[in-house]
Amino acid sequence: MVIVRSRVCQVRLLSISLLVLTACSAPSPRLDTSPTAITDTGSVSVPGSRLYYESTGNGPVVVLLHGGNLDRRMWDDQLPVLVPYFRVIRYDARGFGRSGHADTAFQAHADLYALLRHLDVSRASLVGLSLGAESRSTLRWTTPRWSTSWFSQVRA
Repeated sequence: MVIVRSRVCQVRLLSISLLVLTACSAPSPRLDTSPTAITDTGSVSVPGSRLYYESTGNGPVVVLLHGGNLDRRMWDDQLPVLVPYFRVIRYDARGFGRSGHADTAFQAHADLYALLRHLDVSRASLVGLSLGAESRSTLRWTTPRWSTSWFSQVRA
């Protein structure tokens, strides 16, 4: 496991990892890709709260899971790279960003599972940082059919 101390190094490492992933495994860009992709936004109810999400693009699904003390916007720089090739879903975990507060005990991986079911996603590549990587890992082990690939966890 690699331990990265600064947020700048974490973001750079994650950006490089996503670019390598895109270059190595992505299909050719679609010819019908418009400069402005349509983003579907909404919220999904989970026990005791609600989750805000955004879904952009078409193709294989990539779910971006933010780190602790951050929200879905931490992935802003990666969206333009991924959207021509993938359907990119990002959301605010419970208690972060535009999602509702954590008023009751909950499991973050159960929230992620509820979001995937709400969006009718049967397979996805899960990319997580810190808190998001923990949700990703737990979901992968509890419901392995939902994930086609997963990426190394980076912790500060």
